[in-house]
Amino acid sequence: MNAPVLPQDALREHIQDHARLLAQTPDSLEPLRHAGREALKDRILPNRKLEAWRYTSIFPLVEAGALRHMLDAEDPEPAALSSPNRIVFVNGHLASVSIEDDGVSVRTFDELDDAEQQAFLETCAQLHKVPEHPMAVVNQALLSEALLIEVDDSVSLQHPLVIDYQMKGDVPGSAHPRLWLRLGRFARADLIEHFSPQPAGQLLNSLMHVDLAPEARATHTLLLPEADGFAVHGVHARIRRSSHLALNTCATGGGLRRLDLSVQHIEEGAALQLNGVYLTREKQHFDVRAVVDHVAAHCETDELWRGIIADESRAIFNGRIHIHPHAQKTRAEMNNNNLLLSDRAEVDTKPELEIYADDVKCAHGATVGSLDSTALFYFQSRGIDRAEAFRMLSGAFIRAVVEAFPEDSSRDLATTLAESFHTRIAERA
Repeated sequence: MNAPVLPQDALREHIQDHARLLAQTPDSLEPLRHAGREALKDRILPNRKLEAWRYTSIFPLVEAGALRHMLDAEDPEPAALSSPNRIVFVNGHLASVSIEDDGVSVRTFDELDDAEQQAFLETCAQLHKVPEHPMAVVNQALLSEALLIEVDDSVSLQHPLVIDYQMKGDVPGSAHPRLWLRLGRFARADLIEHFSPQPAGQLLNSLMHVDLAPEARATHTLLLPEADGFAVHGVHARIRRSSHLALNTCATGGGLRRLDLSVQHIEEGAALQLNGVYLTREKQHFDVRAVVDHVAAHCETDELWRGIIADESRAIFNGRIHIHPHAQKTRAEMNNNNLLLSDRAEVDTKPELEIYADDVKCAHGATVGSLDSTALFYFQSRGIDRAEAFRMLSGAFIRAVVEAFPEDSSRDLATTLAESFHTRIAERA
């Protein structure tokens, strides 16, 4: 009798078939894809034995055949977020670029000179040897688009830069865009990545590299509305001397949702604010892994995640802060708080501190609880019906995180996503 095919083996077969099709019609992205294919040969694909993917099964991707084909380019839909600075991808292909602010350039890989293309290759290669990020290598092997975004020294964007990922069509397939954002010295920018819902059977496997020069400041917001399909998104940032990155997430659940976030403090005085909200219901799945590496001294990290898990949904949080031996005078704090709204809801939380320096101030913690029945009774005793009380209390739980978002359309949309979620779960309270 033949042994059953393991999901990771079936996934590898799908990826290899897809890669062979792309190699038959090479284009300007072939150098990047080739490097990805070579790295993929020795890479362990996501599976339950890989600690970073312990709680997330790739079987839905295999069953849907999402990785067998690349989705075709299509025309974009109207914007969910408006801004004079906007980049739109449809099915992983660049559809439009509109930049009104001066001092910003957006170029595809084939528009880069040889030195810049080599730098792009080297930036991608940084993830080849990191076992926790196998989907980053898959992204490179099946690349659908590569984009370099640069903000010049001392330029402050007057409007947010919105990157809109749209998925269209009714056939299974995948999209694999990759972006590299470079902020110059003293530059200031607000970046919003908005992920339109993925149809059932489709996978968006996207990735963003972020590099902040000394004294640069960036606010980076991720907005993920509910979707039937699959999404895996990576943000991998390097922050330098006296730079500041605020990375915010508001995510709702889907068929399979995975965020891989990593930030490296590579020069002294860098600061990171990492805030996130995840909201799941019915049988949705959300998985976030956030890794912060303090390589340099005198850096700071403040990290707060809150999740609401309802019905039969599942959420996974794995946060790790790694303090390297030379990272003296580090201050780092991480907290993860979760609210379970059902006996069948499940959350797996694992905050970690790994400290190899002796002069640091660090703390971490996690909580899992349910709505306070006394508070519910208090609201009802004052004429507020149970559903409205339920909505108000669950909303208050995440409000502190959402209010840390920039005062722009990203906060408005995050608030709308959260309110829609609260209304839906309150209807069954």
